[in-house]
Amino acid sequence: EALRKWNFEDQRRDNLVWVGSPADVRERIEKFNEAVGGIDVSSLQCNTWTLPKDLAERSLRLFAAEVAPHFAAQPTTPPPQSAPAAAR
Repeated sequence: EALRKWNFEDQRRDNLVWVGSPADVRERIEKFNEAVGGIDVSSLQCNTWTLPKDLAERSLRLFAAEVAPHFAAQPTTPPPQSAPAAAR
């Protein structure tokens, strides 16, 4: 029942979706990064069933050009020694 009532605004409030201008998205990622103690990897999803393909592609290109480079120079935290060898 709770999942059925969980809408886009709830997901945005909980910082589970990153939408907005490049500056908005950078800020949301920075806040999420601080809240969880660092992000090493993230996966992007652009839903083409709610967004035309050309706009979805534009969004991904905009992310690659104006959001991702902001984080590329930041150091990442190495995986803990207890992590599987493939993650180290």
